[in-house]
Amino acid sequence: MGSRDEEVTAELPAAFWERLESWVEPHRLPGVRDSFAQPKRVAFRVNRLSAEPGPVAAELERAGLELRPLPWLAEGFHVADTQRELLTRHPLVELGQIYIHNPSSMLTTLVLAPQPGETVMDLAAAPGGKTLHMAAQMRGEGFLSAVEPVQSRFYKLKDNLRRGGASFVRTYQLDGRQVPRKTGPRFDRILLDAPCSGEARFHTSDPTAHQHWGTRKIRECRGKQAGLIQAAWESLRPGGRLLYCTCSFAPEENEGVVANLLKQMPGPATVVSIDLPIENWQPGLSQWQGESFPEELAGCRRILPDELHDGLFMALLEKA
Repeated sequence: MGSRDEEVTAELPAAFWERLESWVEPHRLPGVRDSFAQPKRVAFRVNRLSAEPGPVAAELERAGLELRPLPWLAEGFHVADTQRELLTRHPLVELGQIYIHNPSSMLTTLVLAPQPGETVMDLAAAPGGKTLHMAAQMRGEGFLSAVEPVQSRFYKLKDNLRRGGASFVRTYQLDGRQVPRKTGPRFDRILLDAPCSGEARFHTSDPTAHQHWGTRKIRECRGKQAGLIQAAWESLRPGGRLLYCTCSFAPEENEGVVANLLKQMPGPATVVSIDLPIENWQPGLSQWQGESFPEELAGCRRILPDELHDGLFMALLEKA
């Protein structure tokens, strides 16, 4: 009878697991492997545009939810997977006072840190969780735009923003690669959570999540990502910051995309080292499968999946 590690590996594409083993630090591999099979805790954020953490937490606890706080975010909490339905069906979700959101996604907006009064853009915004978080960080002050090209996702974005009370956000159904022609370099901060191969969503309970995965899919995504990060960069004002992130583990979609931008923009583009308040992360890679990346990409962060966090790659770039 095989070990649990062998069972998990067998339920994922062999090529995916081989790629993962090539860069995950050996002592972290067991935890990463387990994350693809174990139930995940369910995290959420209190929407400070319309509510405050204390009263919301008290109401949820009265409903029987056993909350654990996120130590680095006052409005962040999580519950066991067994309480998922109780949480998602609570009226506060429909009222927009809480938003179900993985902590890895919450970290992106903390890293970008938009400020009240700034000009900010979410370049691939649907379904809107990060946009809502940035709206709360900006306290409704400034200019925040949300761009989404796919019609069904665009309407989902608008619905979530309406429910969350973020009426000041401007929404645009538009291919993000067209943005710089319309705006020029005007934004103080840009978030680009780029469409990707979705490797962080793989789970042994859902074989459909990886049925179309492969190197061809990765190459297709990299092409789109290269166009989007270029558009984001051209839309950024001097001194502005761009956070590029994906929910893929693939170095081609992460370090490869960022390295290509740095090559095209020598000097003006610099990587800002990211500080994270969690421990399950690795720095950006210096090389992979014979390709070398700039040393400064060590300042990027790859969050490793566990029982609470989804996998996520982040690169923070500043325009000189």
